[in-house]
Amino acid sequence: MKLNKTFRYGKRFGAVLFAGLLPLTVNAQFYTFDETVEAVEPGAWNPWDFSSQDVTIGFGDDNETTVTIEPGGELLAGLLFMGVGSQSASGFLNIVGRTAEEEPRSATFRQSPMSGGFETYVGYDGYGEVLVSEGGLFSTRLNYTGFNPGSSGKVTITGPDSVWDVNNVTLRVGQRGHGILHVLDGARVENITNIYLGNLSVVDSNDEIIGGGSAEILIEGGSTIIGSGSESRIGNRPNTAADMTVRGPGSLFEMTTGFIHFSSGGNSTLLIEDGGGVSSGASFSIAAAQRAGEESATGEVTVTGAGSFLNVGTWLSVGRGTFGTLSVEDGASVTTGEYMRIGADVGSTGEVVVTGEGSEANVGNFLQVGFRGTGKLLVSGGARISVPLSGGSLSSFGRHATVVTDPDTELEETVISQGEVTIEGAGSEIQLPRLLVGADTDFDPSGMANVFINDGGQLTLGGLMVVRNGSTVALDGGIIEMVRGIIDTRPDHIDIAGEGSLIAGSGIISSDLLLSDGGAVTGDGLVVNGNVVMAAGGALNGTGENGITLNGSLSGEGDVENITFGDFTVASSQTVPAIAGSRFAEGGTLSIVVDAATSGLINADAATDFSNANLIIIFEPFEPGSSATFPLFTGEAALNFASTTLPAGWELSESGVLQFSGAEPGDSAFEQWASGFGLSGADAGPDANPTGDGFSNAQKFAFGINPTVAVS
Repeated sequence: MKLNKTFRYGKRFGAVLFAGLLPLTVNAQFYTFDETVEAVEPGAWNPWDFSSQDVTIGFGDDNETTVTIEPGGELLAGLLFMGVGSQSASGFLNIVGRTAEEEPRSATFRQSPMSGGFETYVGYDGYGEVLVSEGGLFSTRLNYTGFNPGSSGKVTITGPDSVWDVNNVTLRVGQRGHGILHVLDGARVENITNIYLGNLSVVDSNDEIIGGGSAEILIEGGSTIIGSGSESRIGNRPNTAADMTVRGPGSLFEMTTGFIHFSSGGNSTLLIEDGGGVSSGASFSIAAAQRAGEESATGEVTVTGAGSFLNVGTWLSVGRGTFGTLSVEDGASVTTGEYMRIGADVGSTGEVVVTGEGSEANVGNFLQVGFRGTGKLLVSGGARISVPLSGGSLSSFGRHATVVTDPDTELEETVISQGEVTIEGAGSEIQLPRLLVGADTDFDPSGMANVFINDGGQLTLGGLMVVRNGSTVALDGGIIEMVRGIIDTRPDHIDIAGEGSLIAGSGIISSDLLLSDGGAVTGDGLVVNGNVVMAAGGALNGTGENGITLNGSLSGEGDVENITFGDFTVASSQTVPAIAGSRFAEGGTLSIVVDAATSGLINADAATDFSNANLIIIFEPFEPGSSATFPLFTGEAALNFASTTLPAGWELSESGVLQFSGAEPGDSAFEQWASGFGLSGADAGPDANPTGDGFSNAQKFAFGINPTVAVS
């Protein structure tokens, strides 16, 4: 047999070229060619047709065979084997499409079904390589790249109009060997149903796993891989591995239907960068290994750079059985139509980082961090996660306590889900419609979570936030803001209950608070813009030099200490907790509305300072008789208010009792009120508006508002 044999077919339309010792087998018969064979009619289209037979390229020890299909040529085959019979066998198939000088017909390898099957094996026992370029077409069925243990295969599709047409069947890269797929410079892989990258484990005679398939996938230069099957598994079984990179604008890996399981049993990485994208029409799971023997599977996904994206039609799960990570960086985005779940099952751990200005995760319905498993979420550097405030469901951090049975001891154990969420840096934000922290949907304790909001980071809520089961929310220059009125029937407050359940630190909380049963808010430099309602066991305790500033009302029972009050209104129907070591901000107002049942409204200790407060007392809705007395203050605080505005003819004793003075009424209650704030002349009239905020003195008098401070 001769080396470098050549077979040509088609004078004008191209050729099939061979080089090697055993260039081709057809149904186990070896064929060699040592001359040029021209078409019977030059210019006719007569493809080389083995559509009912199997074709092998590269057979036997140390054999290396190359087949080249030049522009206009076409090779038809039933089964295609490359690199067969030995790990040292190598087969190469080059499909070179049209060039500028050629007529506009593509070079083609096309596979046709035959009675025995129609598989394609690129690297069956040894090495196989396919290169499709310049608009060539590789049309196959039931595809395997790197089929047997120890084999390897590589397919490269490169250049605009170069195509691998999979003909609506499954694509497998790295079946039990090693597979490489490069799709470059505008090329396409299309018509895929399911795809398996790094597919099957390798076992020995004792069924012990000793290896597995592996895959390397590169999509760049505006190239695409597009399929529409029911499932895709990347790193499918124990000891398998797959690494995928999608790089550059227009580069895309997309499954329009079905789910994508990323690391469903093996170890995998996915890098989406420089404007590349991955899209799943249904769900996308990272580390979704849930079968026996897959406990060590890991998945790592990184989406980085402006324009880079991961789009998921329904739900995105990170750590659904084992350990998975997702990083969204430097202006990249993740979008999911239904929910994102981090740490989604018992024994699983998920970690998500969204960082960098412009980086974002848009979640359609709800976000869960630690749902039966352990979840960690970091949002930093101006990044953002958002769930629509008006339409989303309950999100949760640390939800579910699951009872599991040890298969060896048959003993039951309760596994508590764990969530950890950090929002860090100015512009960093998580926006949620409602939130459970360490609680289930019935608000009972279930799971546990710690939330850290630091350095200008913000948690924005559209409704109820519940904190239970010893969970904590720690602020260090962070912000919690309740956007009230999104849905009229939705409670707009933060409910903190249970021993150890806590919001603490410095920053701003713009929400009403409900504290009970050991639930607490503590802070040094913490501002609460809202009303605080306390039940037995609740605590509102400032710490350090700055304590807590409360701009709102305070009612109920509990422990209150080191609070700076802004404008504080107390109605006779309220019960006010005992106040210790607190004070009023300069210009602050304490307004007390008195009726016939008012008694002992405010109990303040000797360390409480009223010297900055402007006290306003009004009767509503009655005018008491001159014999009536109203004990308003108890405790040892000095009642040294900055100003006092009382109903005409009434006075406040040093012991805190409001009583009729017996003196003739002088100025009206309104006039005394205006004078108490230093108003005079035209500015003191009932219709005057000295601050220019649109609210008259009469209106501010009626509502107990300081007339010298503009209403914002």
